[in-house]
Amino acid sequence: MKIPFSTAANPVLVKEMRGRMRGARAYIFLTFILLLLGAISYGLYRLGALAVQSSNNPSMIGVAIGQTLFVGLIYLDLLIICTITPALTAGAISGEHERRTFDLVAATPLHPASILLGKLGAALAYVALLILATVPFLSLAYLFGGVVLIDLIQALGLLLGVALTLCLIGLFFSTLLRRTGPAIAASYVVLTLLVFGDWVLYIVIAMISRRQPPNWILALNPFSALASALVTLADVAPAGFFSSSSVLMPLLWVLSGGATDSFSMANVRVRPLWQYTVGVYAVLGIALYLLSLPWLQPVRRWRAHARTWVIILALCLALPMIYGPLQPQRLWAALRWATMPARELLRNGTFAAPLETAWSAAIVAGVRTEPTQVNQLREADRAFIRVRAAGASNAETQVAQTLDATLPSETGVQVRVRVRIHKQDGTRCGEQGDQCPLMLTVNFSDEKNVKHNWVQGFYSAPGNGWEYCRNCESRQTHIRVTPGEWYTFESANLGDAFAVPLAPRVIHSLTFSIKGRTAEVDVAEISVLARDGRPLNLRDRLNLLATPTPSAGFFPGGF
Repeated sequence: MKIPFSTAANPVLVKEMRGRMRGARAYIFLTFILLLLGAISYGLYRLGALAVQSSNNPSMIGVAIGQTLFVGLIYLDLLIICTITPALTAGAISGEHERRTFDLVAATPLHPASILLGKLGAALAYVALLILATVPFLSLAYLFGGVVLIDLIQALGLLLGVALTLCLIGLFFSTLLRRTGPAIAASYVVLTLLVFGDWVLYIVIAMISRRQPPNWILALNPFSALASALVTLADVAPAGFFSSSSVLMPLLWVLSGGATDSFSMANVRVRPLWQYTVGVYAVLGIALYLLSLPWLQPVRRWRAHARTWVIILALCLALPMIYGPLQPQRLWAALRWATMPARELLRNGTFAAPLETAWSAAIVAGVRTEPTQVNQLREADRAFIRVRAAGASNAETQVAQTLDATLPSETGVQVRVRVRIHKQDGTRCGEQGDQCPLMLTVNFSDEKNVKHNWVQGFYSAPGNGWEYCRNCESRQTHIRVTPGEWYTFESANLGDAFAVPLAPRVIHSLTFSIKGRTAEVDVAEISVLARDGRPLNLRDRLNLLATPTPSAGFFPGGF
């Protein structure tokens, strides 16, 4: 009878720990790691001091040194973990087969889970010892400043999570292949795919779609996940240290697949990539552990126990509730969105009253060869405005309304409009995708008082050009309408059109712009609707390219 879990210490763990810690090899390697950390720490100290020696802000010097030390040592730890961890467990089970001692272990009353956990615990304990050896050096960074305690805890937690996953990868191949050499090779092949494979996928998707993909594609990459956790250092840095001219901050953002504002690093936003990595690694580790168990059993290999099904069911329920659309707060927000009435923010959106009562029209760019005509017309039971514009060069005419409407938290906003395009010069929306004959823009601020622009374009003439606005923060695909026919557009929640879903707090204005040399456009029944809650938008959330991260010029060639 196999004993699943003994109340006493796991004998496999005790045996492995004694074998690993006895002898001079473990301590010689640990001493080498400490000497290496000391030398690199001094080098990072000198590097951080040289980087800010010309600064007029004395407080900035300590912060720069501390953050340089912290980031450098953390990445050195990750590199050491990726280098040695798979080899620690790749020979755990295969070594027993090669020494012909596995049958003796299998004949004991120990359950396969106890054998696996003992092997895993010994390898993970040794890696944890190497990580803890870095803490005294990291404390120097903490003393210099620029690093808070939560950064240290978060980074060390991620390192342990990565180490645990890599241990399970090596243990799985050791159990499956039963030969140490092939198991080590397979473990490092998987590690290479984790580090480089998702970046290859990321770049291929960017080249195919001609836009920057969502950075959660990099969730398998431990280096990208660690970078996404370290970018929070910008919150405690003095002004100027993480500017666009700095080296450290842009490298972390690029490595994490983050979005960089082309004009100011102050508006940088990124998804919390490391949170997705934790979830993916947890699922991967549990799956590898459950798959390793049957290969240790001499008979009835593929029979799953009740607790296995409980773990699988718990994962299937937990993942959508933690990372997916079934999060409790999202479900509650979606329920409010579906049941609460919408509130109209625009005035005279049907154009029944004179245009001047709420709207203003002006030529804001370019030269018109003849005056722009903005007329209020009526067709059947519908009132609308028609804008006729002609010019020798590209110009822009705006019809705008100032709202300055403050919204409660967790409020969704939609835009509805009926448009008709009679005439358009050129094709599509121009070389940069920002010259559609009709561009609809909503200016708003989020809960952090950062201003954003939501932009949607409409065109009628086909041809070459970008299918979205390359210079815009939100990148909805432009909509082609049939010339001379009315088209009704209803947006999704405006905040979901950005790389990081935003919560509009103040709606400043709505503007529709008529662009190009010659255009004739009708606009009717325009509305800005605010409703309590937020929709789920499952289709957009499950679409790989639904919410591309805006980043002008991130890739060579302008992706």
